Amino acid sequence: MQPEWLTRRPMQLSGGELARIAILRALDPRTRFLIADEMTAQLDPSIQKAIWGYVLEVCRSRSLGMLVISHQSALLDQVCTRHLQVE
Repeated sequence: MQPEWLTRRPMQLSGGELARIAILRALDPRTRFLIADEMTAQLDPSIQKAIWGYVLEVCRSRSLGMLVISHQSALLDQVCTRHLQVE
């Protein structure tokens, strides 16, 4: 998150910036289980990788369970220990 985001109104932020803020809010210390439904789908691939790295680090350090919902099978292979495919 960029410091200048704190002084802007939501309408002044881009869709990607709002998505990143929503992800940070989902990682609130009170969160017990994270449901990531297409969490980074609207972000650039380079940002997706960084976000997922951070999310996985937080989940591991806090023993936080996570359900990932995505159409990106390559992403699921990278971030999930196991996954199911629904057709």
